[in-house]
Amino acid sequence: VDGETVVDTVPDLGYIHRGVEKICESRDFTQITTYCDRLCYASANTWSHSYIYAAEDLLGVEVPERAEYIRLIAIELQRIASHLMWLGAYGPDTGNLSVLVWCLREREMMMDLL
Repeated sequence: VDGETVVDTVPDLGYIHRGVEKICESRDFTQITTYCDRLCYASANTWSHSYIYAAEDLLGVEVPERAEYIRLIAIELQRIASHLMWLGAYGPDTGNLSVLVWCLREREMMMDLL
């Protein structure tokens, strides 16, 4: 950092996804869903659903329309819960702890529906 200018940086991508692809290579396709759930703690349903959609497409599985609607509702509830977690995390950063509490309360209601 040179004054207010970032001159150089080294990205730290973390290790949350490290090895998951390699682990999945030696698993049956029915065993991979649990690994997908662990890719993101805030929106686990989204990751597992994206894998399931891909597996169903490769296997040629026809999913009933009602099931597709139920999945869509579950994914959207998960997305809202994830956004509430993100928004709540900014509360303490801005000096407002109440925002965190309110967002977590609403997120818990979403998670109860799931």
